[in-house]
Amino acid sequence: MDTITLLQGDPDSNLTPLILVHAISGLALPYFALGPLSEIEEDRPVYGISSPMFTSTLANPLDGTLSQLAEEYVATVRREIQPFGPYLLGGWSMGGMIAMEMAAILQAQGDEVPHVLLIDSVNPRYFPEFQDKKQHDIQAALTYNAIATRMNAPTIPLFQCGLFEDDYYSSSGEESNNDSDTEEFAEDLSIPEMLGRMRKHIHQGLGVLASQKSRVDEFDFSETEVTLIRCTVRDSIDSLVNDRRKILAQKRSQDNTLLWPAESFKSFKTLNIDATHDGCFDAEHADELTFLVKDVLDNLDY
Repeated sequence: MDTITLLQGDPDSNLTPLILVHAISGLALPYFALGPLSEIEEDRPVYGISSPMFTSTLANPLDGTLSQLAEEYVATVRREIQPFGPYLLGGWSMGGMIAMEMAAILQAQGDEVPHVLLIDSVNPRYFPEFQDKKQHDIQAALTYNAIATRMNAPTIPLFQCGLFEDDYYSSSGEESNNDSDTEEFAEDLSIPEMLGRMRKHIHQGLGVLASQKSRVDEFDFSETEVTLIRCTVRDSIDSLVNDRRKILAQKRSQDNTLLWPAESFKSFKTLNIDATHDGCFDAEHADELTFLVKDVLDNLDY
């Protein structure tokens, strides 16, 4: 599995590529649910970014802040997709948060990011910290189980949720320090190994978000337009492990911008989709989501 995947479109197109960053699973696979986003004569390329955790033998690729992760992805995009702007970024959930951090970094480096597409992504500034490791482990298990259920994969009994840190290599193979192993590792990743990596990514990803070290509020987005596709059907908050998370879920459900400072951007437009956060890429919603994303792209002249 490659870090950068061409999801659809023509890589030689004159149109600016749409780059979609993975959500908390670390995988760009959900974006394959989107239908064609361009007319044949245009054929805008659409790329997905998956976490290096699925292509590398490194043990802790998420051992940092959201900004540090975004810096790594900016370097990857410059190297493998386009060295210079303008850049068109987006993502679902955590992916939108990373995309916004990437936009801040790219603009600080002198490049244009005229548009960012957020798919039900909340401002990471308001992501609550965990009170202790047990709370972190339980929330990670609940998050993993929600994703695994949609994949028809085994779920984790909550009494085993503390194994997140301990069972990583037993699920995904022995650690290797040989860089030459990376390509073979990526090609030979089995389903159990992939699930082990996904469990680790979810646990570490939640830790990154809970660190609340986003730098988005420090940057000038006056030249960046934002489109937020907001899910209007709210998931049950019973699976959230503390009151702060439940309060955040209730607050975001009432906020049309999902707590982003709309006045900080050139424009901020919210489009609603009648789906839950976890279910917006399911088959029954894929056509509507495709229509909304395509409508955004159709109105861009780059």
